[in-house]
Amino acid sequence: MISEGARVLIAGCGDVGNECGRRLNKIGMEVLGVRRNAAAVDGSIKAIACDLTQPEALRAVPKGVDAVIFCMTPGERSEARYRTVFVDAQQRLMDHTIGPKRWIFVSSTAVYGQSDGEWVDETSVTEPSRYNGRVLLEGEQVAQCSGLDYVNVRFGGIYGPGRMRLLSLVERGDPCVESPPQYTNSIHRDDCAGLLAFALQTDLEHQLYLGVDEYPAPAHEVRDWLADQLQVDRPPRNAVPGVVGSKRCANARIRGAGYRFVFPTFREGFVGVLDS
Repeated sequence: MISEGARVLIAGCGDVGNECGRRLNKIGMEVLGVRRNAAAVDGSIKAIACDLTQPEALRAVPKGVDAVIFCMTPGERSEARYRTVFVDAQQRLMDHTIGPKRWIFVSSTAVYGQSDGEWVDETSVTEPSRYNGRVLLEGEQVAQCSGLDYVNVRFGGIYGPGRMRLLSLVERGDPCVESPPQYTNSIHRDDCAGLLAFALQTDLEHQLYLGVDEYPAPAHEVRDWLADQLQVDRPPRNAVPGVVGSKRCANARIRGAGYRFVFPTFREGFVGVLDS
C-alpha cells in the first residue's frame, strides 16, 4: 500500500494521469508526470519531458520511485506502435526503476473477444480478435512476470470533460445501430483517476480489475438520452450488414474491493459534460 509522502511516477501523464496526479498530490504524495510534451502536465505535478519509447530518453527519469502508474497511449493505431509502447517501453521503464512497491498497468476491455452480449469479468476467457487486445495482453504479462506488486486495470471506453465526439455525432444526427446491441462498457475520466488512486493506496486481494461503470448501456440508449438532453431528434437506426454484437463488462470485483463510483452510469456522468 502506498501512502502519504510516497514518490509516484505517472508514465503517460495525459488527461487521466493529470487528474490522478492532482488527487495524489492533494493527499501528500510527490507526483512525477512523464510526457513528451511536459507543458501539458498539470502544474501541481513535477513534469518530466521524455519519450519513453526512446531508450536514451530514460536518463531524464528518476530511478528511485515508490510506485509507477503506466497509462501511456500509443499515439497511432498500428500493431508495431502498440508493442513499442505497451510492451517494450513498459519493460524498459521497469528495468530502469529501482524497487517500486506497486506497479499499475492500464490495459483495456479490448482484450475480450466475446460478442454475443454475454457478461464478462476478470475470470473470463481473453481471446481478442484484433491486434490491440492481443498486444495489451502482452503488456499485462510484462507486469505479471515482473516480480513486482502489480495491478492490471482494464478500462472501458473513457468519456468526460473535453471528450465531445459522441455529443457531436448526436447533434449531427448520425445514425446508430440498435440490433445487435452495441454495449458501451464506459467509465468517466474522473472515475478512471479515482480508481487508479484507489488501487495505489489499497491492499488489494486481486491483481486484475475491470474499470467500467455499473451499467453497460446499449449505445443507442445513450444516444437517445443525449439527444433528449440536447433537445434534438433522436438518431435514426441504421442496419449495417455484418455488424456483430458486443460484450457486457461487470465491475463487481472493484466494487467489492471498496471503490465507489462517482458516476455509476452514463446519465450521472454526462450531466457535467453537458453543463460544460
